[in-house]
Amino acid sequence: MSTIDALIKNRRTIHHYSSELIPEKDILEAVESALFAPNHKLTFPTRFTIVPSSKRREMADISLKIRRQKGRVLNQEDENKIIQKFKNPSHLLIVSQIKSEDPTRSKEDYATLSMAIQNFSLSLWEKGYGTKWSSGSMIHAPELYNLTHINPDLESIEAILWAGIPKQEPQPPKRPSVKDILRTLI
Repeated sequence: MSTIDALIKNRRTIHHYSSELIPEKDILEAVESALFAPNHKLTFPTRFTIVPSSKRREMADISLKIRRQKGRVLNQEDENKIIQKFKNPSHLLIVSQIKSEDPTRSKEDYATLSMAIQNFSLSLWEKGYGTKWSSGSMIHAPELYNLTHINPDLESIEAILWAGIPKQEPQPPKRPSVKDILRTLI
């Protein structure tokens, strides 16, 4: 198996992180790798916004508010886990996409954003760091746009990226075989 195949097949979504920091140069290299995602029309629509430690409690509060609005009853232990989830990883990044009025271009740009996140994640995985791509209802919250100073008229938030040193690496999920997903026309 080639190095790139091993990297792709061994990468995992990490849910639990140590509080140890990733060197800033490694984050910058990962963002640079994201720039090399295939990009139809070379629109370069992806934007990364680093959320500093000082803003993470506000992100946790947005998450708690959304959960309560959905009817979740949270005790103090639940709240503390959510707060810690936002505080723990080395880095939290908001990934947004420049908006386009052309639906075809928007779809192509989202594909680029997805591949940029994959490149970012593989770049960090190669160095021993993990990531998680979150795209839950929080990415639509007006409070998140306000916190990050992202103008919703110009950009759409598409992901929250967690990046850090894995506390534990999950087992690989069961995947379909190639024969399950590959068709040949005759």
